[in-house]
Amino acid sequence: MGRTQRACVFCDETPLTREHVIPQWLRDVPSIAHDLSVEARGERRSHYIYSFEREPTSRVPSSTVEERGQFVAPRDLLVRVVCERCNTGWMSRREVGVQPLLTALIEGSSLTVLADGLVRLAAWTAKTAMMFEYNHPPTAGFSAAQHRDLVRRERPPRSTDVYLARFDGPPEVWPLHRGGPIGLLPPTGGSAQVIGRCQLTTLVLGEVALLVRSVTPAELAPVLFQKLGVPAPSWLRIWPSPPPRLQWPLTSNVVDEQDIYRVGPSSW
Repeated sequence: MGRTQRACVFCDETPLTREHVIPQWLRDVPSIAHDLSVEARGERRSHYIYSFEREPTSRVPSSTVEERGQFVAPRDLLVRVVCERCNTGWMSRREVGVQPLLTALIEGSSLTVLADGLVRLAAWTAKTAMMFEYNHPPTAGFSAAQHRDLVRRERPPRSTDVYLARFDGPPEVWPLHRGGPIGLLPPTGGSAQVIGRCQLTTLVLGEVALLVRSVTPAELAPVLFQKLGVPAPSWLRIWPSPPPRLQWPLTSNVVDEQDIYRVGPSSW
């Protein structure tokens, strides 16, 4: 179920147009084409979005936090939250800019990726995560300021980090989005107080695994990221401070299905 939106989340203009969360051009990438076909609906895990809603006001272990979610086939992920100017303008240009690099990564091609390519990939991942949020309102973690920041800077917004790994598993399209409030327990005891929000999106595309985390408000980012914890060493951070270059396919930064599931409530 999408969030009702009256104006563009990036510029406040109208009218709104439909945006594919998983870009249509990915349907032409051979190794993942089937997962984005009509025939693939209902197969495998599809798309799952979580909402963790009890953790900030409860002392229960995170493993028992209530999870609420929904399944949607990746090709059917559509949102109506951006205007035509944004959709056919800067958003389209960034899709075109990242397409050759992302296609090569998905297919497992051997190549050297420089820092500017990693920044483009990180910005695309952040934009995709922003679109995911509008499929399930309780998971929203990006702020309006972060939306504007993405447009202005042509890179991920502030209070956001992005990670990359090679996925060790069958080639598929597997998006997983989680989000909700972050709370701190008072030193004197009692119920936790909500101090911010976060979102975590993992996206598996063929041989690529991407992870984007964001927190808000920005002024509490160090505290909120500390609450989230540090992802496992198998994830390579590409934003902020991207490495000057990397050789793909990665050999040491490799994740599997269990690693994807571990990015989440155990860190909250």
